[in-house]
Amino acid sequence: MTDGDDRIKDALRTLRERTATVNGFIGPMVDTPMAITEDRLAEIKEALNAYEQAKNAYHDALRNAGRTPPHQVA
Repeated sequence: MTDGDDRIKDALRTLRERTATVNGFIGPMVDTPMAITEDRLAEIKEALNAYEQAKNAYHDALRNAGRTPPHQVA
């Protein structure tokens, strides 16, 4: 494996962790009769921002390894 592959895998691990965090906040809110509080929404916003940063880091790792990041379709 190359150094670029290691960086991509590290970025994917971080992305996986951040996805789990987002799911940890959102899952109970939508699957139970939990109240939607401003504090809870702020936690979700923070988790989503961290996820977005991890996704950007993954795309950067792909670019740095000479690979093409996935294209977003609008």
